[in-house]
Amino acid sequence: MEELEEEISLLGQLVDIEIGRREKRPLCSRCRRPRGVCWCEGLGGAMVTIKSHILVLQHPHEEKRCLRTAPILTACLDPSHYKLMRGKRFPHSRYPELQPILSSPATILMYPGEEAVGVERLPKVGEGGQGPYNIVILDGTWQQAKGIYFNCPGLHSLPQVCLSGRYTSEYIIRTQPTQDALSTVETAALTLAILEENWALYDQLVEPLRVLCRHQIQHGAVPHKSKEEMILSGRCQKPLGKRTYKKLRKCGARHSDALAASMLVTGDAPRPDNTTNTHAITSKGVGVDGIENIRLVVSASEGSGGGGLGSGEEESIVGDVGF
Repeated sequence: MEELEEEISLLGQLVDIEIGRREKRPLCSRCRRPRGVCWCEGLGGAMVTIKSHILVLQHPHEEKRCLRTAPILTACLDPSHYKLMRGKRFPHSRYPELQPILSSPATILMYPGEEAVGVERLPKVGEGGQGPYNIVILDGTWQQAKGIYFNCPGLHSLPQVCLSGRYTSEYIIRTQPTQDALSTVETAALTLAILEENWALYDQLVEPLRVLCRHQIQHGAVPHKSKEEMILSGRCQKPLGKRTYKKLRKCGARHSDALAASMLVTGDAPRPDNTTNTHAITSKGVGVDGIENIRLVVSASEGSGGGGLGSGEEESIVGDVGF
């Protein structure tokens, strides 16, 4: 009996043992990153001035990613020109402020549709009476962004636009599916620079991303090549399965012969699809009171493609919905 009481007494003393807990690193009050790897040094002294507007429709899971790029837009852009909304479906009952945006004739969707028109072909801001654009980005992985699109009927009737040029991502600490897949902030920066004919905007918005990558590399991260580039250069020794092959094709990998040669064929070879290039499905919520001349851009988490205006001819798209 005495032995039992002694054992109980010893067990009770375990409660008083101090367990060493690792203190969390202090966070930057602006970017919420640890101060040692804060990217705020890449921010200018003032907000980036843009004529257009950005609306990010973000998948809830994207918020949990520690290296997401949407916060860079939040830090760089004035709230009157930038809004972020978080959700999976965005029903009208919960997001009534989206209705005037989606019904505006100025609203377009940058999404990998078969009839996508390159953003480079759209009239520039101020050209022929063209007003400012609004760029809406679907922020998440490709599957998450596709889910948002199919679960939001209001997006289906929008003209679709894509980044049709060959752009190389500076987000080198993440493995992109294809050579021209872009992060959320890069998609927004490129689209703004093209439509407003101001390439200084690109550097202003992407500089914090460069700082982020530089800090990560200094702390042991390794620059990553895209999955497509590794396959084509022969550095990817592992044979591709059919599922990976199809994903690369859907994300815009153009070298189907090389991809097929790297694939482990266990049956009939998959038929190549005609899916267009994906630049950013970020792609990297806050309510929106309304938007003037909305442009919708999908970014790949970081790739984009989209459907088009039909004829492919340039036309002025002017709307009167405002933030």
